[in-house]
Amino acid sequence: MLTSASGYETGKLPLYFILNSTNPFFLNFTEHPLSRPLRKLYFHNLSASNTNDKLQTLGSEYWTSPDPPELQGYQAPEYVVREISSGHLGLVDIHLNPTSEETDFLISMKPRNTIWRYWLVNRETGSLEDIEVHEKDNNTPLPFQTGTPRTLANGDPAFPLVLNDNLQFSPPGQTCSERHTLRPVLQFTLRRDGNKSRKVVMNLPTPDYRQITTESTDSGLQLFSDMYVYFFKPNFF
Repeated sequence: MLTSASGYETGKLPLYFILNSTNPFFLNFTEHPLSRPLRKLYFHNLSASNTNDKLQTLGSEYWTSPDPPELQGYQAPEYVVREISSGHLGLVDIHLNPTSEETDFLISMKPRNTIWRYWLVNRETGSLEDIEVHEKDNNTPLPFQTGTPRTLANGDPAFPLVLNDNLQFSPPGQTCSERHTLRPVLQFTLRRDGNKSRKVVMNLPTPDYRQITTESTDSGLQLFSDMYVYFFKPNFF
């Protein structure tokens, strides 16, 4: 914690906190501009609408290091900003009224959305038909799209199944977090030569928040969580 001897306003006590994360993958599952150089977060309670709240949600701004944050003519002391290294996420700037009642402060960060893309690799002979995806807990159908097949580095052909990608009235992708609440289930019919078929129901994996990839698309630069699902010939087929 860094403190200043004089406040933004007369009688105000400013407190400055360097913001850091103990999780090196924090930005993978937290919404934040992925620019280079990385923009710094700046949380403050300088908004007039928060002056009487028992619980104040701190306002947020961004700045690109090493330029300090500025808001309504206020600028954080240079010695505070100099303490923020490239590895830090940013600064929390709180101004307290010593005569006011105790107040709790809340830092609110949105979870990052990534496009959940499953690469389906069929190592059996036959085709996948009647594909459906459902939410495991309530069996609600989940919207998805398929795309153009690719050949993986090992030579396997794979075709993509993408959840909730650029649907109307819905943000692209699903929330990428440490603990996922969405649990998708894949259902399809595997049909082989001779018209033999079997129904397949399997749980789809959720993304590893430690791995996201960027890709240029017609909609611009997008973030993908890629997962690989393999189908092998069962003993009874």
